[in-house]
Amino acid sequence: MPANVYWRFRSHFFFGNPNKTEVAGSFFFFSFLILAIGIPFFCIQRLLSPFIVVRVGIFPTNYLGHMIYEYEKYVRVEEKSEKKFKFDIFCTQPNIANHFLISKIRKQLIFWPRALVVPVFLINRIFKSKNFIMRMGKSFELDGAADFFIRPTIFHFTDAELKRGEELIHTLGHVEGREIITLFLRSQRYRSQYLGSKSSVSTDFRDVLQEIYQPLITQLNQFSFTRVLGLEPEIFAPLTLSRYEREFLNFFLVYRSRLCITTDSGSSLIPFLLRTPTIQTNISLTALLLGIPGNFVLPLTYINLITNTRIPVSELIEKGYFQLTQKNEFESKNIGTIQATEAELSILSNEISEIFQGFWKPSELNERVYNQMRLKHGSGFPNLKHVRFLNSWVQNNLWFFE
Repeated sequence: MPANVYWRFRSHFFFGNPNKTEVAGSFFFFSFLILAIGIPFFCIQRLLSPFIVVRVGIFPTNYLGHMIYEYEKYVRVEEKSEKKFKFDIFCTQPNIANHFLISKIRKQLIFWPRALVVPVFLINRIFKSKNFIMRMGKSFELDGAADFFIRPTIFHFTDAELKRGEELIHTLGHVEGREIITLFLRSQRYRSQYLGSKSSVSTDFRDVLQEIYQPLITQLNQFSFTRVLGLEPEIFAPLTLSRYEREFLNFFLVYRSRLCITTDSGSSLIPFLLRTPTIQTNISLTALLLGIPGNFVLPLTYINLITNTRIPVSELIEKGYFQLTQKNEFESKNIGTIQATEAELSILSNEISEIFQGFWKPSELNERVYNQMRLKHGSGFPNLKHVRFLNSWVQNNLWFFE
């Protein structure tokens, strides 16, 4: 079974790395449920299909990025469909990446217990009944994502949530009249300390050290109220919050922000959902070319580990290296990645200030190399129409566009 297929299949039953006992127990439990629930419901779906199509889906809640994207994609698609002929039923995956978000989604979509939905989903997969299931969390769709971003957000806060959010950010130290910048960092410390065995080492090349962002944060605080967001409890000191309120605060701070700065993480889709301008730092080429459109990007540097030379974007695309997403895949091709340094990040503060105040413009050099890259690769990667590179990064990284 291909690794990506196995990963998607396993995500229906587990979050993290299950042991053999858990795998065996899950196999026998769901085999029984397929016989007891799946097959009878499978027959009912077909009996009802001339009048109404009953579809089931496993909503991708294990990871925040897929959770946000599939939420928006489903709502947008259903806006154009004939809803009266369909009845859609969802369940969650084993993990809930954000309890605040799922509480909002549950108000719009119908969720049933996993023990009822998963066996029905599996029996339909076995018989390849595509009309009766919704396959979600497989991949992002380029044109769809770009289309979402230019349309108004589907996400809204209640009056009570807005009031609570204002109370929390004032407790954090926000002063009325100061604009907010948020930073979402895929923290190496958090993933090792708080997730433990649930943290996948295959993607840890995307983790960053918060310390390398500190000089940039210090400079940003001179003209804004800057917060670094995440699940670590100490980030929200002096507040004592439940997990639900911490996850709510992540969304609310983005909503109140003039600008977000993110790393290569599913958290970068929170500003996407709320339509907040974003600078994506240390972003993989996969996320740049195939992911959600961002406003500004600062890519990872890819290097050939044998020759110790940097690999330009054209070579990464032509050899298919941009599709590498796992550490072992990089190692098999003798490719490594290098993140931006503390010094490289700190020099961005002046440009970020320009973006923040709304008068940033691409330099002549930036415009020229960007247009060359888009002309050469834009037909295959429509997302390139929706990203920009910072002037200071382009000036120091012309090799990237060779």
